[in-house]
Amino acid sequence: MKHQRQASTVNLARHLNDQYPDTVLFLARMLGARPAADSARINAIQDDAIDITVCIGKDVEAVRLPSPTTADKDTSLRERISELVVQARALDADGLLTSLEQQIAQSQWGCTNVSRPGTVSSRHRIAEAAHMPHPAATKW
Repeated sequence: MKHQRQASTVNLARHLNDQYPDTVLFLARMLGARPAADSARINAIQDDAIDITVCIGKDVEAVRLPSPTTADKDTSLRERISELVVQARALDADGLLTSLEQQIAQSQWGCTNVSRPGTVSSRHRIAEAAHMPHPAATKW
């Protein structure tokens, strides 16, 4: 079971880095306190934290984002990532939605044009979605 969880964390990190780099960068800027970050990549997802490499200009820094919930058999990796996105969004409520947030809004409620600032109802729904199971059709 431990090896299966490790494989899941590696696959999720790769998936987020490849498909949602703007979301990873958003987490680094907001929760990692690196607002000037140019790029970010998840290196590891552990039970108690997510390790990210952040590039700011020519500088490279390691950032550790504490997990909002200690991983256990009842807390999925997706739930932990979703909670981090919700926490980051709370720090930048009027900013553009990340690609992951947009996908959640579109797949859960069929919302379109949710990327523009001030789409409050969509933002509230995204925050609610972090605490709801994702439908099978959601492929993030």
